[in-house]
Amino acid sequence: MRRRLLAAVVAALFPALVGFAWPGTVEWLCTRGVKQFEAGKFSEAGESFSRALEVRPGSTTLAYNRGTALYGQQRFDEATEAFTAVLQADDQELVQDAAYDLGNTRFAANDFPAAIEAYKQALRLDPSDMDAKHNLELALQKQEEKQDQQDQQDQQDQQDQQDQQDQQDQQDQQDQQDQQDQQASEPEPADEGELSEEQAQRLLHALASQDAEMQRLIRRAPQRRQPTEGEKDW
Repeated sequence: MRRRLLAAVVAALFPALVGFAWPGTVEWLCTRGVKQFEAGKFSEAGESFSRALEVRPGSTTLAYNRGTALYGQQRFDEATEAFTAVLQADDQELVQDAAYDLGNTRFAANDFPAAIEAYKQALRLDPSDMDAKHNLELALQKQEEKQDQQDQQDQQDQQDQQDQQDQQDQQDQQDQQDQQDQQASEPEPADEGELSEEQAQRLLHALASQDAEMQRLIRRAPQRRQPTEGEKDW
């Protein structure tokens, strides 16, 4: 079966029809699904394969074809489930195709580790599959690029976090310095039982005022006179 790189291709598994196939039978639904897929009608093809699976749920061929239709609709998670179920089939050629297309599906979903494992499985089943080898190398390259980008992002996140921490430390230091400056500009409270410098100045000023007032009172006080002649000394 010829496949394009990184493109799921429906299995060329046309049922061997003998005579007329009744509409609605598995053979008729499968044949119609293949034709719809080849016409690019992936949604209609998926519906045909799904209906056929309802009649014959154990068919790995129908499960595979449904997976390719889901891949064509870019429903990668559902396609992954379909291809994964086929990996348990007895037909090794079908399993190899399913592993290859599973790799394509995970590649399209940017899940490169899963794609790498799927391509490796396909190559274990068929080492001569050059398409699988090519896609494996491509998936490994993409994984390395993704890891490099993640490493760069991690380094940038760490640098941003460090810058934020440095800014916070600087702000904390500035706040601490401002608080120290504010405390230095305020008069220190006096210890209990001791006068502050300001209180001492007020007290001295009050005492000086009282002393000056007492001096004025003394100066105004009348002096005692001694008796003079002619005055009776009582």
